[in-house]
Amino acid sequence: MIRSEDHGRVRVLTLDRPDALNAFNEALYDAATEALSDAAQSPDVAVVVLTGAGRAFSAGTDVVEMASRTTDPDNFTAGVHGFPGLVDQLTAFPKPFLCAVNGLSLGIGATLLGYADLVFMSTEARVRCPFTDLAVAPEAARSYLFPLL
Repeated sequence: MIRSEDHGRVRVLTLDRPDALNAFNEALYDAATEALSDAAQSPDVAVVVLTGAGRAFSAGTDVVEMASRTTDPDNFTAGVHGFPGLVDQLTAFPKPFLCAVNGLSLGIGATLLGYADLVFMSTEARVRCPFTDLAVAPEAARSYLFPLL
């Protein structure tokens, strides 16, 4: 779900669901929250870089899993931290947080950029915020954070 590599005092966290374009399901929300918590508490880590494996940074929330909450609630398992846990961790993150964006960054994948202290984007990177198209409100303080970028 998420790979963690240390390069000196820089921890690189890689979202690792390339077949799903690194879309966040409950397991990835939990893994990212725990990886950030571990980095925040580690005295050996000074900076965290978040990136994505494959051709996307993140395609947002896993809409197949999200739909299963209502279509098959008996087989849906909520995560320990989920989306709120990740947002709480990012809001309180005490160290420099950087994003390295390759390819697509959609929905929560784009929202994460507003929590970064610095964002690096490849020339192939594409950011899309589909909330209006989906008739949903922007998530996780996006309407506040994006103008600050």
